[in-house]
Amino acid sequence: MVWSSNDRISGGRESRAGAATAATVSAIMRATLRATLRATLRATVPPTLRATVQATADALYLPHGN
Repeated sequence: MVWSSNDRISGGRESRAGAATAATVSAIMRATLRATLRATLRATVPPTLRATVQATADALYLPHGN
C-alpha cells in the first residue's frame, strides 16, 4: 500500500480500505487452504480413519477472535 499525506487529512480512508482488502484476501486464502486440505484428506486417508482425522482437524481449527 502506498501512503500519502492525505491519509491523515482524510481520516485514513485509504488505510481502512487497505485493511478491508487484506481481510478479504486473508479470508479467501483460509477458505482455499481449508478446501485443499479437506480434498487431500478425502483422497489420501482411508475411510476408516477419515472421521477420526476430520474430528481432530476440526477440534484444532480455531478461527481468529474466538
